[in-house]
Amino acid sequence: MRMKITDNVFVVTGGGNGMGREVVLGLLARGARVAAVDLNEAGLAETATLAAAGDRLTTHAVNVADRKAVLALPAKVVKAHGQVDGLFNVAGIIQPFVKIQDLDFDVIERVMNVNFWGVVNMSKAFLPVLLERPAAGLLNVSSMGGFLPVPGQAAYGASKAAVSCSPRRCSPNCRGRTCRRRSSSPAVSAPTSRRTPVSTRRR
Repeated sequence: MRMKITDNVFVVTGGGNGMGREVVLGLLARGARVAAVDLNEAGLAETATLAAAGDRLTTHAVNVADRKAVLALPAKVVKAHGQVDGLFNVAGIIQPFVKIQDLDFDVIERVMNVNFWGVVNMSKAFLPVLLERPAAGLLNVSSMGGFLPVPGQAAYGASKAAVSCSPRRCSPNCRGRTCRRRSSSPAVSAPTSRRTPVSTRRR
């Protein structure tokens, strides 16, 4: 079963660059309305320029690790677009390539705050809105680094392992609802063409 994209509204974190930007552009190319979220205002502005989608795209400069700012976001998106049908948690950061004993605690906390708590914050904020829709979707982007050890990326791997498990843990809370939860684990994150299709298949 594929979710309808055209005329539906999707929130995409990390929309100011890389994979998040490609998801934004791919959704817009298929007729969706998108709220792109990123900490980098300049990156969001560049995404908007590339998209040239008019009012089908809104940009929101928000740090996903800032819970207060995230909790205020659903109302702003609904005001701009009228509804929310899907959430793509794409935003993520890596750590310096060093052994865990050489990694400062503040770096570990920053990686966990963005990669894991950012997903939790966004999911908790938007689930009530998503569950109001006849059908909705929530996709968390994890990483193969959450399954296979990558030298010098212990904190990153732990954060992505937590993300990959979260849809399975929250599924019992949504039984009987129409919100589909999935986790995707790309092996490589690299810029692709603007015409990149957005998959809505089960993973």
